[in-house]
Amino acid sequence: MNKKRTIQILALVVVFSMIFTTAAFAAMSPNGMPFGQAKKLERTQNTYQEAAKYMKEKQIMFGYGKDTSGEDVFGFTDYVKRGDIAVMIARAFKLSVTIDTFTEDFLDVGDSDYFYEAIMTAKKLGIVKGTDGKNFNPNKLVTVEEAILMVERSVSVANNNVMLGFEELYDDFDPEEIGDELRDIFKNELKDYATRQDIALMLYYVLTGEEYDGEVDEEKDIKDITYTIEEDDDYVTFNDADFTKAFNVEDEEFEYVRFIFPVKNGTLYYDYDEDASKNTLVDENTKYYDGSSSDHKLIDKVTFVPKDGYSGTTYILYKVTTDDDNTYKGLIKITVNVDEEEEEDFEELSTIKYSMDENTLLRFKESSFNSILDEFKFEVPSKVKMYYNVSLTDNDFDDSGDYKIDNDDEFEDEDLDHIVFVPNADFTGKVEVKYTAYDGEDAYEGIVQVTVKEVQEIPTMKLSVDEEDDDNLVFDFEDELDDLTDNDEIFTQDVFNALDNVQFELPDQGTLQIKTGSSFVNVNKSTKYDLSDIISMKYIQVEDTDTADDIVTINFKAFDGTKEYDGVIEITVED
Repeated sequence: MNKKRTIQILALVVVFSMIFTTAAFAAMSPNGMPFGQAKKLERTQNTYQEAAKYMKEKQIMFGYGKDTSGEDVFGFTDYVKRGDIAVMIARAFKLSVTIDTFTEDFLDVGDSDYFYEAIMTAKKLGIVKGTDGKNFNPNKLVTVEEAILMVERSVSVANNNVMLGFEELYDDFDPEEIGDELRDIFKNELKDYATRQDIALMLYYVLTGEEYDGEVDEEKDIKDITYTIEEDDDYVTFNDADFTKAFNVEDEEFEYVRFIFPVKNGTLYYDYDEDASKNTLVDENTKYYDGSSSDHKLIDKVTFVPKDGYSGTTYILYKVTTDDDNTYKGLIKITVNVDEEEEEDFEELSTIKYSMDENTLLRFKESSFNSILDEFKFEVPSKVKMYYNVSLTDNDFDDSGDYKIDNDDEFEDEDLDHIVFVPNADFTGKVEVKYTAYDGEDAYEGIVQVTVKEVQEIPTMKLSVDEEDDDNLVFDFEDELDDLTDNDEIFTQDVFNALDNVQFELPDQGTLQIKTGSSFVNVNKSTKYDLSDIISMKYIQVEDTDTADDIVTINFKAFDGTKEYDGVIEITVED
């Protein structure tokens, strides 16, 4: 059963209240404490009661209604089905996952079942697997060992997908340790069926801990560095004095820092310039020194620029190296405030989507945009260029000419049909062009998303040879290539005339040879051959006892100095 829809699932992603106020889960409990440092739980009646209370308060487990005396019935001694534990884990971790397409649903899990979204999300994230590859058996009782494995995978998934580098704060952190500790707690019942109170204790163990104090590591004596980017500011430049002040290790002197990547919610630049073309990115392998080392790169020339529209607190890790060559980790907290009134002035538009082949051009369509809008400004990404009022068949655009679109250019709605989108040579993938549009005084923000598809630009060169012939296939590659040109396609006569070199892959059977001098030699797949030097090519067959025709495929690339074009030689060996 294949579903093509978007489902917002309250399953497996962060809404915990913790130190990382942006969505950062990974190695942190809901109270902000690193996983693996939770309080050691004993299986006593008191801890079971604490776990049960926690499950109720966090709405991880719901009851069965009320008994005759009006008390809620939670059935904590009841066994748990596989479908129900998936739902409990989903509620416990509260991660928000968007899934565009569900493929290969379990045959025994229907989309109308209450556990469907939790199970399919957990499957998508690798937390649960089917019992036979096709079925999940949601009504089968779960064992203690199976439950521990699901909890262990959930923590690991959260760590790998959300933490993005922050686990380096905790040298001893290992997601598997949680599973090992749970197995130790339940070591005599691993093969038994798990009860609701067993699951409650597992989740309580993982999700609770002492309050985290906000320091990176008390033993390291390195304080957090805090910056604030006010609503009227665009960026913050670091101050080397803040780093030396935060460093407070006895008998050691601050030498230099390296920044730990990835950096979330913004970008680090060195010697930042608001002209994007002049910017240099900070390198995680580069050493940055304080102002006393003027012959090195300096900390006080490092600038953090937040993403457009971002607000909240983001965190950047760094390592200090001392004069004794010891290293210590530190944390920079940057709070970004956005002018809420200005943000409210913009309404978000739905994304406009186009699709095109690589090394071709695309013209926008006015009909794709909202009809109420009458003025537009586009942010041109680095992977493409955009032009106004040029021919789609004209590939020779002058970057310095009047037709090239810049970010400050304004267009009326009737101009949209004249905007041409040009990806960089050989680029494939998705590109997003942000734009701001206006309807009178009302402002809107939207995205044009263009998918550039990889294509075979050169038509397939189809040749044939008779298997019973003693002679092998000899052909003039340049003439055969010339015959493939078509002025209505990508591979035009002008493209062919501009080609300089060609590079071949080797066939999966038989031998490809090339003649550039007095005799044939085997093709070297690492060599670019000058197209004008190729006298002829030869395909040497292999003996085949099969009675059916064989099709041999040989991929190649042709180059014109700035672009490359993909092609295929298809040789039919006729029986």
